[in-house]
Formats: sequence, structure tokens, C-alpha cells
Amino acid sequence: MKSFHSLPFLGVVMFAAAACGTQRVETGLTASLSQKFSTYAYKVENREVALIVDYEVARLRKKENYFPLDVIIANKRLPSVTITRDSLILVDSTGKSYPMATITEIQWAYPKLLADSDFKYSTFESEQQPLTGFSYFERQRSNFFPQRAGGARVTDSVILPPRGYINDRLYFPMPDTGIDGQRLTLRLVAEELEAPIEVNFILK
Repeated sequence: MKSFHSLPFLGVVMFAAAACGTQRVETGLTASLSQKFSTYAYKVENREVALIVDYEVARLRKKENYFPLDVIIANKRLPSVTITRDSLILVDSTGKSYPMATITEIQWAYPKLLADSDFKYSTFESEQQPLTGFSYFERQRSNFFPQRAGGARVTDSVILPPRGYINDRLYFPMPDTGIDGQRLTLRLVAEELEAPIEVNFILK
């Protein structure tokens, strides 16, 4: 079985995105990339939340109609942070935005779902994780995209308590620009956040 690379957990940020359907939005496409976290991951964090986006598996799905991103979101100090299917939006290099794919789209129109499950990403509790200031965070249940239809209870929303986080594999439609060598933005909007937060990364 293939093993997904270790994702050390140094903190995690939230992204803001509220959108129904594909739409064009203004985005800081000229802004610099976010902080590199590991070989395939980028990170953004502030005093309240943190987010890590990892694209290792996405590199293998450049010719598909959908692709996965492994995402960690942590609530560092807010009373709560609500994550729903509408919270995260992908923005391509032209400024066009794409909401998260639906469960039906992935389970019926994406043939690599089970193959993706062979790539295991490490969790915050992994023994390989170095001790960090977030080692006392508690992972919350999150299952936005079950590997089999009816095989597990689906997550439609997660409320992160203070010092809570999720580590989940999320799926998005393939942008019109494709993803190979493209600069992408993952934006998250949550009602508890004063402003959206974005992670800018290049998928190579």
C-alpha cells in the first residue's frame, strides 16, 4: 500500500469562501505565495485560525475532471469556527472560483476515489509528528467525502471548538486552466471570521 507523506502540524488556518455555483471573484492573484510548509504543502495562520493545504495526491490527478486537496483547518482561539461545504472555494489563476464538488459528482463521476484512499496522510496524532505548540489540539470528526456510497456517515458541517482541528481530503472541479504548474488559491469563509483567509500555492 502506498503511504502518504507526513504532514507535521505547526498550526492551521481557515479560508473563507461563500459561494453557490461557479462565479468570478476578485482575488489577490498578484500576491506572493503563502508560506511553504513541506514539499507539497503551503500554510497560512494568524492568531485565531490556521490552514494547511497539501497537493501531493492532486499531482496524480491532473487529467481528471476532479482532484483532491488534503486540508487541515484549526481553530486556535475563537469560541467556535463553523466549516461547511460552502466554506471552501478554489480560485484559479484567472480569478474564476469553483465550489467544492458534491458527493454525487465524486462518487459517480470520479473513478479514482478508491485509489486515492491508498494514499494515507498522517494525522495530528501520528508518532512521527514533532512536538509543537499545537500538540494539545483535538481532532474533530470530518468526512466530507466517504470513500464508498453509504459506507460512512457523511459530514456536511463541522463546528471547531477552541483548539480543535480537522484533517480531511476535499475534492474540487478541475479548473478551466487545469492545475499543472498553475497558481491556485483556496479561500475559506466562516461566519465567525471577520474576513476570508486565503492560501496561495502552485501545484507542480
